[in-house]
Amino acid sequence: MKKIFLLAGLALLASCLRLDDTPPAQTDTSFDFSVSKGIEIDLNISDAMGNPLTGIPIEIWDRPEAEGGRVWFQGLTGILGEYRGALLLANTTSSVVVRIRTTGLPYEINIPIEGNEIAYSFQVGENLPASFTLPPTEVFVGEAKGLQNRGEAAPTVYMGSYDSNGVPDYLEPTPDEISAELISLINTSLPEGYPVPTYHPKYLDTTQRVNLETTGAADVWMTFVHEGAGWRNAVGYYTYPTGSPPTTEDDLDALNIIFPNASFSGGGGGLSSGDKVYLGQFDAGTTIGFVLFANAWNGSTQTVGNGYYKIFSDRQLNPESDPLLRQHTVFLYDETNKLFLIGFEDINRESPSCDQDFNDAVFYLTANPIENINTENVNPIDEPGDSDGDGVSDVYDEYPDDDRYAYNNFYPGEAAYGTLVFEDLWPATGDYDFNDLVLDYQFQYVLNPTNEIVRLDAEFVIQAIGAGFQNGFGFSTELAPTDVANVSGQELNKEIITVAANGTESGQSKAVIVAFDNAYHGFGKYGGFVNTPENAPYETPDTVRLSIDLAGSYTYQEVGLAPFNPFLIVNGNRGREVHLPSYEPTDLVDATFFGTFQDGTDPDEGIYYKSPGNLPWGMNLPVRLDWPVESEDIRNTHLQFSNWVASDGFSFMDWYLDLPGYRDNDKVYSVDD
Repeated sequence: MKKIFLLAGLALLASCLRLDDTPPAQTDTSFDFSVSKGIEIDLNISDAMGNPLTGIPIEIWDRPEAEGGRVWFQGLTGILGEYRGALLLANTTSSVVVRIRTTGLPYEINIPIEGNEIAYSFQVGENLPASFTLPPTEVFVGEAKGLQNRGEAAPTVYMGSYDSNGVPDYLEPTPDEISAELISLINTSLPEGYPVPTYHPKYLDTTQRVNLETTGAADVWMTFVHEGAGWRNAVGYYTYPTGSPPTTEDDLDALNIIFPNASFSGGGGGLSSGDKVYLGQFDAGTTIGFVLFANAWNGSTQTVGNGYYKIFSDRQLNPESDPLLRQHTVFLYDETNKLFLIGFEDINRESPSCDQDFNDAVFYLTANPIENINTENVNPIDEPGDSDGDGVSDVYDEYPDDDRYAYNNFYPGEAAYGTLVFEDLWPATGDYDFNDLVLDYQFQYVLNPTNEIVRLDAEFVIQAIGAGFQNGFGFSTELAPTDVANVSGQELNKEIITVAANGTESGQSKAVIVAFDNAYHGFGKYGGFVNTPENAPYETPDTVRLSIDLAGSYTYQEVGLAPFNPFLIVNGNRGREVHLPSYEPTDLVDATFFGTFQDGTDPDEGIYYKSPGNLPWGMNLPVRLDWPVESEDIRNTHLQFSNWVASDGFSFMDWYLDLPGYRDNDKVYSVDD
């Protein structure tokens, strides 16, 4: 009898609503209204000899950081130097920016998506596809142009000829092969984005040497290792008698340019890690200092110009007014590999733009015989630390004191949210304003050192309720219920959900988590709409936060990709589930709703939650969506929605964005309304 009354009520309500179920044009029944696609990640990293680089952080960005990009995904390479993963990306995405946080590879590398895969093998010392590097900020460029070095400029001397990218013609015929071991030491000593004054203050000890000093005749070579700069810097050397340091630049005989353009191939230059130059043989009692010409390479004239200024390893020559900030190089000795590492900070250290990580240009120096180089009072290179013994360097471990966890991944991003929207009159169609529940979401994966998921955290922000019903919300994962150890944070108050001891819903073959059973509960009322009527006061959204501890460790394929299989529970009727189109219901669905009213679900044909006109009751957006005001059809508010549907998703894939001609803003809900 209850079911008869429910269907009768639906029929009456549906008859009062006017919705044209005709699609904008004939659409393919396989079209699932998804604006995202699943992408497999297959990346490999090795040193110059092909040995794997393990424990290296990899980040997937939507675009370069300098263009306002954000991190979509991150992970650590495994024991074979591999990274495998998966994520959902907007259908509009054709390429990604891969950032590999290691010495020897460019800062950011643009990789196309081929098919549904991001795949590439990176090798230190190998030419790579076009990359992006972080450019300087405009505020700093203005400051830089006003800086002056101390004394008259010393004459500049090129060591030899070079090509149009500033690559020396006098490189050694066989480049150095930089080993995984050495890369690990350099990553520990000069990690990207870690300020030296904070993490390695001993490197700035003024009692330590910062130049190469010969105690006997020695041949000296300089090898390019890495650059983390947005500028096209030139690097050179100068000499003076040990014990007689210059007080101004004009005390120097000459500045000898070693690398006219110390930039990676694909990053504005032509260098690869391991490129090596013979500086010459130097007599005993010679001090060799080093100079960086900031942004001095001119690609148009193919010469080294004045640049913004010069920075020297002899700190007294540098332009800062504060003597404590004049050191621009770190100089470290690696006893095992018998080399000296030198790292430059190329930005004025008095500027807030300076990240102080001293890896804007990184080289090492070798000599023969090495015994003729003074190693006293030279800081040693650092060994990797691992406080919790999980195999992940403390430099990169987001949980350095907990061996269960290593790092976090966020979907759709650490500072980003996606949006789920639902119509709640299923199996009848409603007003198609898609604001019966507007739910922003963010998922946090917590992973162990082997890139397996051990915990899930979720945040759901109830932005709007354009429904008289008291609806609930949950999601189904690919996990079995026994794969979940504990769920906390749920808001279940209506006694319609039966949960097991671990917090998952009872009676399910997959792990189903119901986040809340009444969207109105957090607003302290039982109806009356929230943030959809044009003239009603704005109400602060309610947030539900879940933490899901897993019983073991699992891959993305085993858990599923966020936001998983989300669904609406209509008005306290547990069996009345509204899923996204083409998503299967849970075991607790009331299947007698299928095929009634405007529902075209046909399980035998694999068709779920679409009307005969191929329209959905729910959608997932990879960004925060501005929703229609109450009773305004989404097709009349987001003006390219119909064109997107008519093209089966091939045109106007970004219909949900605020672009010219995409919206009728008078029909879109505004917080200021």
